[in-house]
Amino acid sequence: MSSAGIDEARLARVIRSQYAKWFADPDHSPEVTLIMRNDNICIWYARVAGLEKPLAGEYLMRLVIPKEFPFKPPSFSLLTPNGLFTPGGPV
Repeated sequence: MSSAGIDEARLARVIRSQYAKWFADPDHSPEVTLIMRNDNICIWYARVAGLEKPLAGEYLMRLVIPKEFPFKPPSFSLLTPNGLFTPGGPV
């Protein structure tokens, strides 16, 4: 068991369930693409596009899910420079 009381197998099931739920939802935004890393299901990448000005463009973000998930939220970092956030820094 991890420190939050959730074992790694259960954590993997929760994460995979959340990932599958995203793709099963017919109302999810077509401007957001999610990709889970094959070698680490706790790291996802998101491509966000179709934003209105002044944020128009495409942005790549990294989402890191902590071992304490769902009791602790994921962290996000922006990988695309945009003038608002430092690439690699938290969002």
